[in-house]
Amino acid sequence: MAIYSKRLGDIKDEQLQKALNRFDLGKLVKAEKVPFGNFGQNVFVYSDKGEFVLRGCPHNPQQFESEKFIVDQIHQNTKVPVPFPYLYDDNVDIFGWSYILMPKMPGIQLADSEIQKELSTEDKRGIAVAMAKNLLELHKLTWDFSGQYGPQNKTIKPFKEDFFMVIKNRLINFVDKSLAHNNCTTEEDKTWLEGLIKDGEEAIRLDFTPAIIMQDYKQGNAVATKKDGEWKISGIFDLQEWYFGDSEIDLYRMASCYVEYEVFDCLNVYLNTYLKQKQIRPGLEKRLPVYVMLDRIIIWEWAQRNKNVWWNKTLSLRQWGEPFVTKILGAVKEEK
Repeated sequence: MAIYSKRLGDIKDEQLQKALNRFDLGKLVKAEKVPFGNFGQNVFVYSDKGEFVLRGCPHNPQQFESEKFIVDQIHQNTKVPVPFPYLYDDNVDIFGWSYILMPKMPGIQLADSEIQKELSTEDKRGIAVAMAKNLLELHKLTWDFSGQYGPQNKTIKPFKEDFFMVIKNRLINFVDKSLAHNNCTTEEDKTWLEGLIKDGEEAIRLDFTPAIIMQDYKQGNAVATKKDGEWKISGIFDLQEWYFGDSEIDLYRMASCYVEYEVFDCLNVYLNTYLKQKQIRPGLEKRLPVYVMLDRIIIWEWAQRNKNVWWNKTLSLRQWGEPFVTKILGAVKEEK
């Protein structure tokens, strides 16, 4: 018996073997803790038939069903490498919760800080280019309308509101939650955000083709390989928060990571690679502050709720978030 994460609790080798047996994946050799990620849902599992990841204890009843749906869609309709087949067992007889078994993707773990230290400046630029190209390919997965997974009909369900209202309501909802956690979020912060939303409304309402939004597209959810001097993304994972809408939103989790760690050279390379190859409708600079803050408010609310703030705790939401908007907007203008 071993504890691979607090979330998953005690897991016996016999249980892992039963899960492998259910999909004819061979005899268990060993299992290892996954040292990355915030939620502790994953375990590396090695058998005599291959290397796998066990993903368990879903956050909600439809999490794994939704993830399997989108992994299948990405695999069938793009060249983006995803863990396929995404084997889903909704039975709870083995672990007490449903689980996924998927192939362990090849390549270096970009979430590994030790690996990041070993990468040269040229390598980091190459990975920025690879992340942008991979995102361009991911966004080839489109839908007829904006929406999210509906467990009742097991496909995409359109949002009840138009996409602008979806974005506006999400932002305000996260702000209101944050206001209730502590005094780091203020009514002045909310007024500032409402101003950004108002300024961006016309640009957000312009017609677009709905495409997948992974929401958490970043190096921490990717592995990469280098061949003949060129970096390529060899796998993406953790597709829990996806939906269909304006795919520009997906640019800003990775961009914000570059701002946070002050890797501005890579920020410029990443944005330039994507924007030069993507036909962007007018109004990008008006939408950008809204979309960047939509991404940031998700992180802000989670950190405040869990008392897991890793930045200066005296900063208000605007003081923390506005520099992300300013620096990313500046990089976009510079690349024009």
